[in-house]
Amino acid sequence: PDGSLIWGREYSVSGGLNFHDAISLSTGGSLVVGSSWSSNPTDSRMLMAKLREDGTAEWRLTPGRLSGSSLEAALEDENGDYLVAGSGLETGSFQGYVAKVNSTGNLLWAQSLELPKGYNISDLVKVKSNWYLLIGSIFNPAFNKEQLFLAYMDGNGQILWSHVYGNFANADPLQAHKIADNKILIAGAIEGILNKSRNIFTLQVDTMGVLSSGKIYGSHN
Repeated sequence: PDGSLIWGREYSVSGGLNFHDAISLSTGGSLVVGSSWSSNPTDSRMLMAKLREDGTAEWRLTPGRLSGSSLEAALEDENGDYLVAGSGLETGSFQGYVAKVNSTGNLLWAQSLELPKGYNISDLVKVKSNWYLLIGSIFNPAFNKEQLFLAYMDGNGQILWSHVYGNFANADPLQAHKIADNKILIAGAIEGILNKSRNIFTLQVDTMGVLSSGKIYGSHN
């Protein structure tokens, strides 16, 4: 409560690693996800690790076979299993990836998402029991811009629907939070249309992907 450091650790592999998300677990300790590489960061592999309360690693797992890949988000479901999401290169284009792992580090299932190639996943939100919202961006070659996309997924990685939001071009969604039973708040950065400045955006959608409000903060004209 007073801001004192309880513990701090450095984690290393033969090349390097990045952690992109960390969650506290109901049983104590935490789960961290990100990427690691042996020599070239562009050839990274997905990485997840379960840490004890003192920060020591209980187990480590490198799921997925996509190159240049990384896990970006994680959450714990009501059964104590861990759902993780990220992206990686497949035939020259980014492809989404989701997996479920149990508390002992056994991979329950994993799959590449059946969505248009060229997208990155940045966050994962539990909407209700066994249903999740994936948030990310997808490259639109017609406009040469990244556009915001959402996908609604069940607990087995099956997509119910996905939407692309063209009004949020060159958007970089960073986080999403459930704020009501059927409302999700998404926040991130977006590029200005003329001056290329970096601005902040927020928007709200319901569980069917319908946009209810959106706002950009900054000099975006």
